[in-house]
Amino acid sequence: MRSFEEVSREGLVEIIKEGEQIIVLQSNTIARLEADKARLVEALKETLTMHENAMESVDWGKSFFNASVIRSLNEVPIKARALLAEMEKSND
Repeated sequence: MRSFEEVSREGLVEIIKEGEQIIVLQSNTIARLEADKARLVEALKETLTMHENAMESVDWGKSFFNASVIRSLNEVPIKARALLAEMEKSND
């Protein structure tokens, strides 16, 4: 029969191993989230570039946009820049 100390020691070793596994899983999750965030930042930057290029190519004198479309065209870069600024601020 094993002593209480042997059983307790084995239990502690198992708890430590489980804790180490949890830390590894958390580290992997954090790395994936950081990679996803980096991809999102790049996608937002590309969206802003595409928006700027599209706006430059519009012949405003010959085009008709209703107020809703104009509002949407104006909101896209504002929201994208705000999100980018928030994400960059959270990196600091």
